[in-house]
Amino acid sequence: MRITIVLLSSLFLLSCEANKSPDESDAVPIQQVHEVTWKTIPGSEQTIYCPQRSETGGQSVVSTKPANPCRPPTGKIRSTVIWIPAAVSILPEDWALPVGGQVQFSHNLEEAPAVFIDWTVNGSLGGNSTVGTIDEQGLYTAPAVIPAANPVAVRATLSSDPGVFSESPVTVTEPPSESGFTWLLWTPRAIDASSPTDPVTLEIGFVGYPNLQFYLWDTQQRINPPGPAESQGKLIESVALHTGVYAFRMSTTEVLADHTEGVLHQFVGILHCDVCDIDGINVGARDFGLGVLALFNDSTVPSVPVSAMAPDIQASSHVANIAVSETQVASIVDDLAQSFYQYFPDSFDFLVFVFPDYTIEGPSGAGGAVQNAITGIGRNIYDQSAQWGSAGRLHGVVQIRRPWLADWTGKVMLHEFGHRWLVFLNEPPVQAFGHWPPGSSFSKGLNRGDPRWQFVHVSANVYQVNCLSFAEVGPLYEYTDIELYLMGLLAPEEVGTHIIFDDPTTMDVCGGQGTATVVTIDDIIATYGARSPDYTESQKDFTMATIILSKDRLLTPHEMAYFNHMAERGERTDLVPDPQNPNELRQPFYLATGGRGTLSTQVLP
Repeated sequence: MRITIVLLSSLFLLSCEANKSPDESDAVPIQQVHEVTWKTIPGSEQTIYCPQRSETGGQSVVSTKPANPCRPPTGKIRSTVIWIPAAVSILPEDWALPVGGQVQFSHNLEEAPAVFIDWTVNGSLGGNSTVGTIDEQGLYTAPAVIPAANPVAVRATLSSDPGVFSESPVTVTEPPSESGFTWLLWTPRAIDASSPTDPVTLEIGFVGYPNLQFYLWDTQQRINPPGPAESQGKLIESVALHTGVYAFRMSTTEVLADHTEGVLHQFVGILHCDVCDIDGINVGARDFGLGVLALFNDSTVPSVPVSAMAPDIQASSHVANIAVSETQVASIVDDLAQSFYQYFPDSFDFLVFVFPDYTIEGPSGAGGAVQNAITGIGRNIYDQSAQWGSAGRLHGVVQIRRPWLADWTGKVMLHEFGHRWLVFLNEPPVQAFGHWPPGSSFSKGLNRGDPRWQFVHVSANVYQVNCLSFAEVGPLYEYTDIELYLMGLLAPEEVGTHIIFDDPTTMDVCGGQGTATVVTIDDIIATYGARSPDYTESQKDFTMATIILSKDRLLTPHEMAYFNHMAERGERTDLVPDPQNPNELRQPFYLATGGRGTLSTQVLP
């Protein structure tokens, strides 16, 4: 929260020639110096130092700093000259941290000479053990127990004038139950390849590790030349913003490195810590094995008009964007769906929530149905669409928690989309619980399995798994016949025979052989009944709304253009370039279903 107070009673403005340079040799008698806002031309402001004369006398001190931007009257000013700041502001403006945690506050007058700030917590100078303490440099330490009055108010007050202050609420929380990554944020979220000098920041939240020193390791050694043996490939040392939050700061040029046009997802490095200090115990060096990709917006991404729907909601043709707090991101997304429906029609079969500032641990995506009226696919009949704000139109919800996986032609999106119908055949012989059983032929990469596998009948119940090359397979990831049947896109008589190896590790080796259980469509229908509605009456054209949940702010036009482009690809009916390797191709939903189903990802007309 930023508070602006202008003290009119003390101001005595000096005239100044607009284009006149300061004369640093002018002797300016001062006793106190503060920051002021000096208006140079109507409608334009800049912060400079300019003397103000008080009405009371006093011993003056001659000084040449700060330089006088307005030449003083002839002769020495024998009265006390004071400098009055128009306002003071502090950062962060709103914060939350666990008991015992720390956060460093800063104020906008730190560079102004002879300015003194009093730091208080709930009105107590320096704070106390109940509400937390704060030192003269603005370092706040939360109390050991959550205070009764929570959040607490951290205030910076001008020592010379208690009427000039700024206040920030701090919410004290319980300590994290476990250690680990909680979020990762690129600023900007989609890097503009046409602005190579723009600064880029990679910010990481890490719960429960108070003193980590992170390094971003670049296995291609593109950015920095190799250093000592123990730091080969080191990209850039992190800056600790406060407890559990670290930043890597670099330029767009550094991140771009060997970027080529059309590469919208580029590997940058992996996270590592040289000194992993957990609760005061040094556990040594650790490579977290997390590959970090940056998102790029280049000439292959067209710009799009963006419409403001509300102060925290905007939309383009193929995506909606809601600015959310960290608390909201961690909450149940059905609340955010209801916010969406306040501004958008109930005309979508699917909602896709994308978290560009993603939760690192846990699944990269999730998908499922919010209602089901289909029999013969192993699901119960139910309808929870009202819980999400829909009057019965909404069928499924998908969550994507890695920004580079928000590709509507990618494996993860097609996989999670398929969970509307797949996989719930949990009775023998299939016994699938959410995903096809390992060692089976039911999937070609979308719900386990590898699209390059080829199953050959050897004898009796013995089968062999062969491995094809990527060139032999062509564009990857498509739904299999059994999956298309369950989705209502294929007749039962077009479903072939499938197998489940008795030993799933048979598929670990190309050319492996083993005994297997044979499963036919007749086995499935005998257990669950025929699908109803069948493929002649089932829905085949689907609508999807993509909602980008951005932390603390709305997306910029460049960021909106990136996500709009990725969502628009989902409704294409032709092959599209792989965003990480444009020389390879991907299949949108239409082609992944063999041309049997269509998908519209349009949000605004």
